[in-house]
Amino acid sequence: MELNFVNSISFFCRLTPAEQVIELGTCVGISTRYLSKVTKGKLYTLEGSPEIQKVATRNPKPHHTEFILGPIHETLPTLLSQIPKVDFALIDANHTYEGTIFSFNSILKKSTSQNNNSNR
Repeated sequence: MELNFVNSISFFCRLTPAEQVIELGTCVGISTRYLSKVTKGKLYTLEGSPEIQKVATRNPKPHHTEFILGPIHETLPTLLSQIPKVDFALIDANHTYEGTIFSFNSILKKSTSQNNNSNR
């Protein structure tokens, strides 16, 4: 993973309250570790492959991070029903149009800006 990419992710995450952060597509955990450094609350990272997640969870484990294993179309709705909002999300899983749109629309309903607009 290119350093500029993970630095950019960290930069944009820091622009939010970063209390509830979601990463879709843990992969080997590089961006997970960068996000965990700027997350002020909880980072939830979702991965579909047990083999890949095993690599991502090797020591040292990132602080205040919950690793969630399973298909995103199943795990994401469950997670979103359990948290009040999403401050920042990195969507880097299921790179099909349908998968990306599903993830985006699901997270949008819980996004901080959506919640702020509904309170007006």
